[in-house]
This record gives sequence, structure tokens and C-alpha cells, in this order.
Amino acid sequence: MTLKEIAIFKHFIADKDLRKPFCKVYRASHDFAKLPVLVEDFFPTVEPLAVILSSMRVCAVNSTFGYDFWQDLHQDWKIYYNKIMASNFLSQDDGRLERLEGFYSILRENWNDKEKPWRYEDKTTACIRLGLPPIEESPAKDDEPTDTSETVPQEEKAPADPLADFEFLDAPEKQWTRLNRGDASLNFRSGSFKLTFNRYDSDDVYACRMTYVRLAKNKAGDLCLIFSRSNGIRITFATSGRNGKNLTINSKKLTVQIRTLLNITQEYTIIRINGITSQSDYIIYKLSKQ
Repeated sequence: MTLKEIAIFKHFIADKDLRKPFCKVYRASHDFAKLPVLVEDFFPTVEPLAVILSSMRVCAVNSTFGYDFWQDLHQDWKIYYNKIMASNFLSQDDGRLERLEGFYSILRENWNDKEKPWRYEDKTTACIRLGLPPIEESPAKDDEPTDTSETVPQEEKAPADPLADFEFLDAPEKQWTRLNRGDASLNFRSGSFKLTFNRYDSDDVYACRMTYVRLAKNKAGDLCLIFSRSNGIRITFATSGRNGKNLTINSKKLTVQIRTLLNITQEYTIIRINGITSQSDYIIYKLSKQ
């Protein structure tokens, strides 16, 4: 697979929350199937539509993730892959792959990591692993403002914290946090009715050229946001420093519905967003409380 095809496959598996099961079965199968020990070394050696069936070879008896499961997933993968390749949003060479941004930021996930395959490597490390030219990274900026003070050189810092013995009983009026992948902020402060995505998931939605969103529930009762190119509430992308844009939904009706359905009482809170389906015409995220 090419790097583009690996990114497509990782999105497919991540959308179904199957990273750890896939990697676990791969580790059990690689010796029998005579494949590379590390799954990241395997990806560049296999054809896209053979990636599942050629690697999911040793499955536990009566396991949820048995051979029939991977056979069915292979059929879903073929449909997903062909739809992505039939669309044209990957055809434009705008440098996102080389910068590991947007849709291609998922390549920073190192699936050799047994415990946290979804964890992002820094871009320099990821470039070395992927065989890409190194990226000069600027100091990261938070997606949302953070109160900072001037950094004191290490040698000038006091040897002990004079406030260490105090238990603070108040809380800051404003508390801004960095939004990581899978996070979104729900903000009702100062008359706001705003939902803001982290820049990583924002890049994914932006790369697919989605412009509208609707709130819905699936048959399982999950609260979901469905992004598309037509129908619904218009979304915007607010600039977030030099590091990209944040998807923003300004809608009193939608944000109040989310707060009510998730039973949220805070004026500002972080909720979880989990991508469960991604097609050429829509992207679906499940919403939940942290």
C-alpha cells in the first residue's frame, strides 16, 4: 500500500474502533502467514484489498474477532476503499501528506504500539518511520487560549514551591484546555452557544469538504453529528494560529439539545467525539460525556 492507501485503511479501522483487535490478531498471525513482525512494516508490502484477509489468519476459537468477522470486515473494506478512490478529494496534491496534516495526520499513529496504537508520534519520528522528508515543527500552540506566564529559566527557579502546603478552595473563572484528538468543547459562557472540535478532527472534516451538520440518534441510541455537503446547520472553520483551523458550530438549538441529551450542567465542558463512519458524502461522529 502507498501512504495514501495506508491512511485510508487506518481511517477505516479507526472509524470502527478496531485498532487493537486488528493489531492483536496480526501479532498472532504474522509468523504463520510469514509476514513482517511489525504491522507498520507489513502495510507497505501488501495490496490494499488484501490487507485484511492476508493478515488475519490466526484467530481464537469462539472469539468475537474470529475469521468470519474479518471476512465480513473485508467486504466492508472493499466498499469503503472503492468509494474513497472513486471520489476526488485525495487526488489533489496540496502537500498535506508530506506535512502529515488533515486526512493524513492519522499516519502519525504507530500501530506497533501494543497499548496505545492511536497515540500520535511527533512529526519528526513519524517522518523517519514513513520514509518522508523531515518536517521543521514550530512550537505547538493550543487550540484554545491558555493563560501563560513568562517562563523562568531552570537555574533561577526557587528550590521549593511556597504554595505547596495550601489547598485552594476556589476555581478560576475561566479554564481553557488543549483539545486533543477526540475532544470537543461545548461553550455557553457569555451568551455563547458554540461547539468547537479539536484541530485534528477538524482537519479530517475540512479535508472532506463538509459544510453542514445535523444532530441525530442512531438505532443504538447514540447521539451523533452527521456532517455532509448539504442540509443542516452551516459549519465554520476558525483559524487556530499557524497550526490549522478548528471546526466550529454556532447554534443555540443544536448546542442546547446536546447539553440536554448528555445531561450537562456546566457552562464550559469537554465532550468526547468518536468518528464511527466516514464515506465520501458524509462523516459521522458519536458524542458522549467524558
